[in-house]
Amino acid sequence: MSELRVETLAMPGADLGPENPLPPLKRGTPPEIDPGKYRGFPEEMLRNMAYGHVPNYLPYTMQDRYSRQLEERNFRVAVLENE
Repeated sequence: MSELRVETLAMPGADLGPENPLPPLKRGTPPEIDPGKYRGFPEEMLRNMAYGHVPNYLPYTMQDRYSRQLEERNFRVAVLENE
């Protein structure tokens, strides 16, 4: 029989800090635009299609204000035991 329970596990962890209030707009490699897929589109439009590309439209803010300083923290964990 299997047993699933939720426990608290103490282990080293870093503080995540506050969420970044800014939108997740990043500079980086723009997505590849396949010109064959957009036949008839003006050249300028094809060049600008990736401008302001957001890598992810999920409603989550970035968590990039974390520290690397570890300290003992309690985490909720799911424990599954199979017999």
